[in-house]
Amino acid sequence: MTTNTSFTNLTWEDLDDWVGERIVGRGKSYQSHVKDLCMTSDGALVASVRGTKLYSTRVECDANNELHSQCSCPYGIGCKHAVAMILLYHCLTMVTYLVD
Repeated sequence: MTTNTSFTNLTWEDLDDWVGERIVGRGKSYQSHVKDLCMTSDGALVASVRGTKLYSTRVECDANNELHSQCSCPYGIGCKHAVAMILLYHCLTMVTYLVD
């Protein structure tokens, strides 16, 4: 998987500022629900995330390190599914750095 330093440099505070502590907490428990996580050619993360249904989720980190997301869940933006994707991506890139 290609890495995007904008995502890997995010802090817990950044995530809390984006969606709030409650949603971040919920997102932590959804990491194992993320399927087919990949990065697009423009640096966005995309995946399917299992919730009540299987949701299509996309997260972008812009040039100002601001997060933007779209999800097919009822929240639509800034949801636990988007947080779960970011957290899983972060975990996977950390493992890659340790292995490389």
